[in-house]
Amino acid sequence: MNNHGGARPNSGRPTVGDVRVNVRLDRATVDRLREIGDGNVSEGIRRAAKTATPPEPAP
Repeated sequence: MNNHGGARPNSGRPTVGDVRVNVRLDRATVDRLREIGDGNVSEGIRRAAKTATPPEPAP
């Protein structure tokens, strides 16, 4: 029996946090988020989200 390849339970690197998402961003936004996150785009997203002001509700 060949044990190489294919998915194995509990294999691979676990995700940190609750949700994993993929986003498409322009280069300038990625560069800015990398600055905010001290070189880490994901950390930049988390920091920016924590300091963002929610939009005003629609009338």
